[in-house]
Amino acid sequence: MWLAIYAGRREGELCEMRLDDFDKKNNQWKIRDVKNPDRSKGNHKFAHLEPNALLIIEELLEPSTRKRMLELGYSDALLLPVNVQTVSDYFRRACRLNGIEDLRFHDLRHEAATRYAEDGFTIPQLQTITLHSSWNSLKRYVNLRKRGERLDYQTAIQFARQQYDDNYSKFALKQRYVSAADIADAEEAYSQVQTPDVINTEFSFTKEQLERFMKSFRPTKSVKDMYKEKSNIQNIFAWNDVQQSFVVSYIQNAWENWFNDNGTVDWKQLPDDTTHFSIKGSDVLKIEDDRVYKWKKEIKKWFDISKYFNADISNLIKK
Repeated sequence: MWLAIYAGRREGELCEMRLDDFDKKNNQWKIRDVKNPDRSKGNHKFAHLEPNALLIIEELLEPSTRKRMLELGYSDALLLPVNVQTVSDYFRRACRLNGIEDLRFHDLRHEAATRYAEDGFTIPQLQTITLHSSWNSLKRYVNLRKRGERLDYQTAIQFARQQYDDNYSKFALKQRYVSAADIADAEEAYSQVQTPDVINTEFSFTKEQLERFMKSFRPTKSVKDMYKEKSNIQNIFAWNDVQQSFVVSYIQNAWENWFNDNGTVDWKQLPDDTTHFSIKGSDVLKIEDDRVYKWKKEIKKWFDISKYFNADISNLIKK
């Protein structure tokens, strides 16, 4: 969040910042595929970094912080080895928990432009940070209405440490418990799966995309070793044919996030009256008013599952 405020980057750009693109000597970072009006790719530009942005980058590169992020399994070539969908989900959740309405992560980019304008930056200086090609496109990001005191990262983090150290310890303990429970669940599920290393799906488009996901997603060695050592799982991508999901929930969550960002549903392979596809379990659904029906391919019939259906909108793709 603070990197977005100080660097003025979109969340998608933040999660694609490669360490090799950091020009530390000149305080700039190459941002790849900067948004273009014509939506073309290959529009790479260097963005200037002010001292506050450099401070956050130093915090993110701090070894213990870096180690925790890399345990999520994403590329160590990135400054932020996290899934962009996860960033969105946690930001929305934080807003909801704090009763904040009508605030999007993208608004932090507006905040960045406004802060630097308040600090007296000229239009050309602003453009070196936000990478807007013209004042017309930049000016809607700048709000020069007078406001009171501004909060900065160092004050915010100092307050957080003073107020929430005890709570953080409890939170960290809970995360360790959740991780341990995940390992135990994976071990039990693994023992019950007959052919865990073979992926069988009802529809070819899901299998093709599962294979694409597995090629692109690379869990770190520490994550693989943890499951091998504690759950005797040799293949972290072990698949449960019955539940149509990965045995390890850590991998399943990564797959669902990946599909949200990169996946496509081939509706032609599904029944004509299908209305939704659920990433979780690759379920084919027909939702009518307050009734939910699930397609059973082997007998070519819809079954009413309304009583058991627990809707997770983030995992539902509408036709």
